Amino acid sequence: MKRFNAIYKNGEVELIEKPDSTEPTKVFVLFPDENTEIRALRGAKKSKSPIDYSAISKDLANLSKESEKHIEEESNS
Repeated sequence: MKRFNAIYKNGEVELIEKPDSTEPTKVFVLFPDENTEIRALRGAKKSKSPIDYSAISKDLANLSKESEKHIEEESNS
C-alpha cells in the first residue's frame, strides 16, 4: 500500500503527489476529523541501513587521536 497526499475540493480529489502507475485502480480515501492534526508518519519502516552508533563512536575517537597527534607535531615544529 502506498500513501499519497491529496486535496479534496468541490467534490474532487486532486493528488499532490503522482503515483507511478497511470492505470485505473481502486483507491482508499480517508478524511481526517476537522480537529485532527496531520503529521508525517514516523517509524513506519525500518531503515535499510540503521545508524551504527558504535562505529560513529570509534570514528570520533580516532579523529580525536589524529587531531591530538597533528597538534603535537605542529607544536614541535
